Amino acid sequence: MLCARVMALQSPVVGGAWADYTVCNRDAVVMIPDWMTMAEAAAMPLAGTTALQALRHHGPITSGMRLLVNGANTSIGLMAVQIAKPISYLGQRWDLIFDAQGNLRFIDLTDCLPNGGRFVSLRPGAVDPLVNLVSRLWSKTGTSIQVTPSAMDLRNVRDLWKAGKINPVIDRAFDMRNIEAAQRHAANADHRGAVVLVRGG
Repeated sequence: MLCARVMALQSPVVGGAWADYTVCNRDAVVMIPDWMTMAEAAAMPLAGTTALQALRHHGPITSGMRLLVNGANTSIGLMAVQIAKPISYLGQRWDLIFDAQGNLRFIDLTDCLPNGGRFVSLRPGAVDPLVNLVSRLWSKTGTSIQVTPSAMDLRNVRDLWKAGKINPVIDRAFDMRNIEAAQRHAANADHRGAVVLVRGG
């Protein structure tokens, strides 16, 4: 049997991968570099792909933009901050607001966006369709997104890691046998970065 170290992002339809083995679309699979730890590989697909898609596909970020990342202490937010370098984070109005925490509403932030500004959230319902329609008069738009499994995006994330441009921040790694403890720890708002499950962690 041919064995290889791979990582992938499961489709939201399938669900998560809290298991020793899982099945996924082969088009979503990316090889893990020899020098990447399994904890890093566990933290990379969801956080990296989500941040990449939010900033590059739904933003998109461009040189000279001012970016606000809400939830910059989360695994996705920390990835977004690294991917966005060297974008400016200074100021009271931002060209792009990325809500990685999922606790903001577009209606409360329109004054923080200049004409042409954009709000991207991970929370369904964060953008009221009527508010979005009216805000388009000033070219301000908002959208709620859901990450889409993509081997191409995951390879881009891996290549950024290989180039030393990003690094997943791991708050704590738990053994697969301690899923309940991992869930309790992840629910604690004080944790910073990813909480991952590994074999023998």
